[in-house]
Amino acid sequence: MRTNEEIIDLIVKLRKEQGLSLSRLAEKINMPKSTLSRYENYSREFPLNKADVFASALGVSTQYLLGFDADESSNQLEFDLRKDIIDIFSALDLDDKIEVIDFAKSKKKKKSK
Repeated sequence: MRTNEEIIDLIVKLRKEQGLSLSRLAEKINMPKSTLSRYENYSREFPLNKADVFASALGVSTQYLLGFDADESSNQLEFDLRKDIIDIFSALDLDDKIEVIDFAKSKKKKKSK
């Protein structure tokens, strides 16, 4: 299991990677911004009973957040890939987006055979 500091460091890292402000994450987890700030400043212990709420808001598993996931690098790789896909897809025009979706559907169909 991760230490309190490691959990907080991971939350801050994930929050910043996702471009979430302190205020926006506080909204997502239904917590006062000041409380979240105290966690990030190590002024308060991370509430383990809220780990599932934080994990869900940050798009990771509770096990990963707490350090119980034996395959953490796989989770991080998948997260990074999803972020890349969203970034790339967002930059495309409508015709290119349709082409990418058609291509992905074709690949999925071939995999399921």
